[in-house]
Amino acid sequence: MIKLLSIEVDGETYKFYNNRWVDSMYCVAEGPALNKIYDHLIQTACSYPYDTVYEYARMMKETEHYGQASKLIDYLIEHREQSSLGGNSALHRLVPMKTSCLRSMNNPRAAIEFFNKIIKEHKSLTFSSALYTSIAAAYCDVEDYDNALKYAKIACALNTQDKAFELIYLIKRLKAVFGEDCFDN
Repeated sequence: MIKLLSIEVDGETYKFYNNRWVDSMYCVAEGPALNKIYDHLIQTACSYPYDTVYEYARMMKETEHYGQASKLIDYLIEHREQSSLGGNSALHRLVPMKTSCLRSMNNPRAAIEFFNKIIKEHKSLTFSSALYTSIAAAYCDVEDYDNALKYAKIACALNTQDKAFELIYLIKRLKAVFGEDCFDN
């Protein structure tokens, strides 16, 4: 839950109300106004509690402001020890968010590079099915289907959800390339 209720940007006060930013007349902030709010939050992230900044990043991603969300996620990764979850647990939720943002910005190669960097730096961590699904999809996006299948199999092994729609779609993509039995071994 976002704790900051209002901010001032360029002389206008915006409040977070019913999961939306509204101005003083309770008009929903959109377009340039929303970009200004998000840019302000990025610039002032260090003045807010870590978990509040996480909620801002999540909100930016959900409203498809992927570039701004990605910047805030970088801040969160750098300061992850401040998380109420602890550093490694914070990574578990931030890394899939970051790769998802990069893919949503049509930059699957950057998602793969980021993933490889994180895996190299944190060899002892096991990440989630969501992360491996995202990376497998990124490999599909760049037509590296062997790596896509490798990471999709890891995602399947780690998956605990009945309805992991992204994973289901990924499996269909890979079966179209390799055939129906590609997940049998």
